Amino acid sequence: MSTNLSGAILRGARLDGARLRGANLSGADLREASLNEVIAEEVDLSGADLSGARMSRARLQRADLRGATVKGLIVRDADLSGAKLIDLDLSDVDLRFALLDQAELTGASLDGALVEGAELGGALGLSPATLSALRARGADIGGLGVDRETIARLLRALGGGIRAGATGAAQALRAIGQGLLWVASRAPGLLLGLGRGAIQPRPTGG
Repeated sequence: MSTNLSGAILRGARLDGARLRGANLSGADLREASLNEVIAEEVDLSGADLSGARMSRARLQRADLRGATVKGLIVRDADLSGAKLIDLDLSDVDLRFALLDQAELTGASLDGALVEGAELGGALGLSPATLSALRARGADIGGLGVDRETIARLLRALGGGIRAGATGAAQALRAIGQGLLWVASRAPGLLLGLGRGAIQPRPTGG
């Protein structure tokens, strides 16, 4: 049975290394709390106040932080894979070296956030322009789980389809469209490299 700490007053609490998997901490006051290395997969932190909290190296996979206050939050080197960070103001958050694969960031503000070494390539809801700006600030936006050779093969398929005739081209275009939609939804950072010519189809004979 998961722990229910909804609305709890835990300001300044020292909970380093605590096991909080699936715990309900919605609306909790966790200001300036020390939560380093907590094991908190699927924790509900929606509406919680995490201002100034320290959660370095925390395991927060699939955590729900919607509506949380995160000013000054430190999640350095934390695992936020699949976390719900929708519409959060992350402008004063330390995300350095955090893993955000499949994290939901639609509507989130990352202006001013510390993102050096943060793995954001697999995050959801970030525009190519935002990803480009994050990369300039030191974030890693390389696509996670999608290799460049896969994209190159898709491009070669398009070229081969065009040479094969209209029917082949139509089939190749459909495959390319489906492939790029998949990449755009899961690893938009790779499309930035594609747009700049970083991924080139191999030349074919003929």
